Amino acid sequence: MFLIIFAAMPAGLLAMSFTASTSLLLALMAGPLVGSVTGFCAALFLAWHRGSEWKSDSDFDQQTDAMVGA
Repeated sequence: MFLIIFAAMPAGLLAMSFTASTSLLLALMAGPLVGSVTGFCAALFLAWHRGSEWKSDSDFDQQTDAMVGA
Protein backbone atom coordinates (compact mmCIF):
# COMPACT_ATOMS: atom_id res chain seq x y z
CA MET A 1 0.00 0.00 0.00
CA PHE A 2 2.83 2.39 0.80
CA LEU A 3 4.40 1.75 -2.60
CA ILE A 4 1.18 2.89 -4.27
CA ILE A 5 1.07 6.08 -2.20
CA PHE A 6 4.77 6.82 -2.63
CA ALA A 7 4.46 6.32 -6.39
CA ALA A 8 1.21 8.18 -7.00
CA MET A 9 1.73 11.35 -4.99
CA PRO A 10 5.13 12.41 -6.36
CA ALA A 11 4.08 11.53 -9.90
CA GLY A 12 0.98 13.70 -9.61
CA LEU A 13 2.92 16.57 -8.10
CA LEU A 14 5.60 16.35 -10.80
CA ALA A 15 2.95 16.33 -13.51
CA MET A 16 1.36 19.40 -11.94
CA SER A 17 4.69 21.21 -11.70
CA PHE A 18 5.57 20.44 -15.34
CA THR A 19 2.22 21.56 -16.71
CA ALA A 20 1.68 24.56 -14.42
CA SER A 21 3.76 26.81 -16.66
CA THR A 22 1.46 26.02 -19.58
CA SER A 23 -1.93 26.26 -17.93
CA LEU A 24 -3.23 26.10 -14.39
CA LEU A 25 -6.34 24.24 -15.49
CA LEU A 26 -4.21 21.68 -17.32
CA ALA A 27 -2.10 21.24 -14.20
CA LEU A 28 -5.18 20.70 -12.04
CA MET A 29 -6.47 18.08 -14.47
CA ALA A 30 -3.18 16.32 -15.25
CA GLY A 31 -1.96 15.92 -11.66
CA PRO A 32 -4.68 13.61 -10.36
CA LEU A 33 -4.86 11.76 -13.66
CA VAL A 34 -1.14 11.01 -13.77
CA GLY A 35 -1.13 10.15 -10.07
CA SER A 36 -4.01 7.72 -10.51
CA VAL A 37 -2.41 6.02 -13.50
CA THR A 38 0.89 5.72 -11.65
CA GLY A 39 -0.87 4.28 -8.59
CA PHE A 40 -2.66 1.77 -10.81
CA CYS A 41 0.66 0.73 -12.37
CA ALA A 42 2.18 0.32 -8.90
CA ALA A 43 -0.79 -1.82 -7.84
CA LEU A 44 -0.37 -4.00 -10.93
CA PHE A 45 3.33 -4.36 -10.12
CA LEU A 46 2.50 -5.47 -6.58
CA ALA A 47 -0.06 -7.97 -7.85
CA TRP A 48 2.42 -9.35 -10.39
CA HIS A 49 5.23 -9.48 -7.84
CA ARG A 50 3.16 -11.30 -5.21
CA GLY A 51 1.10 -13.37 -7.64
CA SER A 52 2.63 -16.71 -6.70
CA GLU A 53 1.80 -16.22 -3.02
CA TRP A 54 -1.87 -15.49 -3.73
CA LYS A 55 -2.35 -18.47 -6.03
CA SER A 56 -1.61 -21.18 -3.45
CA ASP A 57 -4.84 -21.70 -1.53
CA SER A 58 -4.02 -25.33 -0.78
CA ASP A 59 -2.05 -24.32 2.32
CA PHE A 60 -5.10 -22.57 3.76
CA ASP A 61 -7.28 -25.56 2.92
CA GLN A 62 -4.91 -27.87 4.78
CA GLN A 63 -4.85 -25.58 7.81
CA THR A 64 -8.64 -25.39 7.81
CA ASP A 65 -8.96 -29.17 7.55
CA ALA A 66 -6.50 -29.59 10.44
CA MET A 67 -8.48 -27.18 12.63
CA VAL A 68 -11.78 -28.87 11.79
CA GLY A 69 -10.25 -32.31 12.42
CA ALA A 70 -9.01 -31.25 15.85
